[in-house]
Amino acid sequence: MSGFLKTIKEYTEVVINGIKNGDKIIEALIIGAKARNETIDPESLAEILRRKDICASCPFNSDNAKKEGLYRSSLDYQHCILCQCRIGGGDTKEYCLSCTCGAQAFNEANPHLKPIEVKWKPFEIKTKEQ
Repeated sequence: MSGFLKTIKEYTEVVINGIKNGDKIIEALIIGAKARNETIDPESLAEILRRKDICASCPFNSDNAKKEGLYRSSLDYQHCILCQCRIGGGDTKEYCLSCTCGAQAFNEANPHLKPIEVKWKPFEIKTKEQ
């Protein structure tokens, strides 16, 4: 496949995935705005920062995988190579508190492969009753 066609294919897959998960993208945008405006609760912010640390050091982070020579992509942004979601920014997947690590979707789509550890799951703020 030529470089141009590979690029079109990758971005088409990302757009389709984005349409399927539009509600999650909107959630990340809203929570990212709250974080920038410092109107987010401390527990949620701590969870976002924890996720960002996990993603930054993850071998499935596109930047890390490229440095190791294990991955190539036409996508010009840092992303999870398992789910292609943007990571590392101010309104990326780590901000979607109802989202799960990209390994979850990868495992579900590839039941014939050895499961990859899911590094984080949906986060719910604990109320006083919990």
